Amino acid sequence: MSDIRRGRVYENCTGTGTGALTLTGAVATGYKRFQDVMTNGQTCVATIVDASSGAWETSQCTWNTGNTITRSVWKDGSTATFIDFAAGTKQIFISVAATELATIADCLAAIVSGTITGALGFTPANKAGDTITGTLAMSGAAFNEAVSVTVASATTPAIFAAASNTITMTGTATITGFDTIAAGVRRLIYHSGAQSITHDATSMILLGGASMTVAAGDVTEWLSLGSGNTRMIRYEGAGGAFNEAATVTIASSTTPAIFAAASNSITMSGATTVTGFDTIAAGPRRIIKHTGAHLLTHNATSLILLGGASFTTASGDFSEWLSLGSGNTVMTRYQRAAGRNLTTGVTDTLAIGFTVASYSLGTMGSFTINPALGNSQYGTNGGAFTLTAPTSDCAIDLLSTNNGSAGSITFSGFTVGFGTGDALTTTNTNKFLIMIRRINSVSTYYIKALQ
Repeated sequence: MSDIRRGRVYENCTGTGTGALTLTGAVATGYKRFQDVMTNGQTCVATIVDASSGAWETSQCTWNTGNTITRSVWKDGSTATFIDFAAGTKQIFISVAATELATIADCLAAIVSGTITGALGFTPANKAGDTITGTLAMSGAAFNEAVSVTVASATTPAIFAAASNTITMTGTATITGFDTIAAGVRRLIYHSGAQSITHDATSMILLGGASMTVAAGDVTEWLSLGSGNTRMIRYEGAGGAFNEAATVTIASSTTPAIFAAASNSITMSGATTVTGFDTIAAGPRRIIKHTGAHLLTHNATSLILLGGASFTTASGDFSEWLSLGSGNTVMTRYQRAAGRNLTTGVTDTLAIGFTVASYSLGTMGSFTINPALGNSQYGTNGGAFTLTAPTSDCAIDLLSTNNGSAGSITFSGFTVGFGTGDALTTTNTNKFLIMIRRINSVSTYYIKALQ
């Protein structure tokens, strides 16, 4: 039977010698009596004080029907044994022996190691109705909330063996995994340096399913899956939520690495044609502000554009992209700088005029008319070349200006009967407007000399 432990149980008592003490009532209003918290035969640790002599003792006591207390096990006191009390009123209250308090540090150490035996000096017992089953073990779990410790980055830094759940990770070594611990344990890491973390679909599972480099000030949270496998469950960049850092700039290229960028918000400069983006798992999104005119090349699998056709961006345009995985990306939104969407999907009435940006073809070699470059295009005739009909329905005006090396223009793929307009010349500085139309797969052109 475990000792009763209750607060503010404090009574007067009488008795002499080492025999039973008779309880006579609470010492003051607001205190409890032993009979309020104990039944016949229950035990407690109590301290008895004789104020007149200064004698005191702490013993294990038994409460008996009839409101008496008998002392059974001496624990502490003003002498090394039971006090032989003289006649008179004394005070008694439920307490704890100082010799037992001295072993609390040992108790905590025992809890950490998973046992509560040995140094306590008594056998802990649950109160009535409680059940304790299994092994008490707190190693590596919520216990360990000590002051943050520092761990240097390494191939497999020992974060789970650290003496705290909160870790500051220094250095710049590439991380490919962590040490082994049972499943369910978590660690929170503050990264004080730029560290590359290598994704592995089994042993080092990162958000987004791709390797990444954290920056100084970033915070990551990790969950052990057991058997040396770990999953990242949270990433917070120094600038905010996952990857919502300040906008970064990327130059346009054949396949610009937008998903490897250190932000979800990207400014894309340059004029290089874009045919795709880098590979990442399905799901991540990126928003791009275009500051240059670069051609986006539609591909029905790898670079799916709104409208299903290639087109050229303008400075100030915005686009949004969704990874489909395996290097495939779909455009989910496009907004022109002027405020109009890429396509409206409905008939539109223009209440006012509009301006267009003419596209320069430079010195023209043989090429196929591309409506994605705009309805107004111009270039220099610097030598003979072939002009091939467009592959989609469109209306294009092409201004051709001769230089000193101008050559003949051969038209290919057009459906033309007669009446193609003025004759072309190769005279230096002569200009010609070539009006090209394709309707229902029928391609025609008409030439207007401008001199």
